[in-house]
Amino acid sequence: MSARPAAVLFDLFDTLVDFERDRLPLVTVAGKDVRTSSGAAHAVIRQAYPAISFEAFYEAFVESLREVNERREREGIEVTAAERFARCFARLGLPDTDATASVRGAALEAHMGSLATATACPPERREVVRTLGGRYRLGLVSNFDHGATARALLTRHGFDGAFEVTLISADVGFRKPYPEIFHLACRALRIAPAAGLFVGDSLSIDVAGARGVGMPCVWVNREGATLGRADPQPDHTIQHLPDLLALV
Repeated sequence: MSARPAAVLFDLFDTLVDFERDRLPLVTVAGKDVRTSSGAAHAVIRQAYPAISFEAFYEAFVESLREVNERREREGIEVTAAERFARCFARLGLPDTDATASVRGAALEAHMGSLATATACPPERREVVRTLGGRYRLGLVSNFDHGATARALLTRHGFDGAFEVTLISADVGFRKPYPEIFHLACRALRIAPAAGLFVGDSLSIDVAGARGVGMPCVWVNREGATLGRADPQPDHTIQHLPDLLALV
C-alpha cells in the first residue's frame, strides 16, 4: 500500500462477525422447513395473543421486512427493527396500546436474541483488530437495524473498546453504500475520506460505498468470487482478514 492510512474502518457482519443462517432455529411453514428467528418472536406473542397462529405471524414478519427493505434501497435510510415490528403488528391488526408495545418490545428482543446466537467470530479476526489497533486509529461502520444488538455482538465476540468510532445504521439513520454514513464516520474520526481505508465483504455495499466518497478500500473475498468489469472495483482484494496485515 503506497500511503499509510490515518484510520482503518471495518464492516461488521461477514467481515468481523459471521452470521450463520444454518444456526437459526428450524421451523416448518406451509410444509417447508425454514431457518428463521420468527419462532422465538412468535413464542412471546402467543402468550399475550394466543389466537395469532405462527403462520399468520410469519406472513406479517416476512412482509414487514419486504416493505422496509424496499424503503431502505429506495431512500438509503435505515428503517429500524422497532419500526419493522410496528409494521408487523399493524399487519396482524393489533392495537397500538402500551400493553401491545410491551409485547412488541419483548418479541423484538427475542428475535434479536435468536439472531445473536447465530453469529460466530474466528479468533484470528480479533487478533487482526488488536494488532491494527496498536498501529492505527480504528472505526466500524455497519448496516444493522438494531444498534444495541450490534454493540452487544462486538462485546460478545471480543471487540469491546476496539474502535474509536462505532457507527450503526440504526443509530444514525443512514445505510451503506450511501455516502452520508461514511462522511459521518470521517467527521467523527476527523479525517478526510481519502485518508481512511475501508475493509468489507460486500462489493455493492462496502466497496461501492467507500469508492463513492473517495475512500480506499479492501474487499474481503472469502468465497473467491470473480470480480467483473461492471462491479465496484476495490483497491485491494484479500481472501481472509489476516491477509490485511500484509497490506497495512
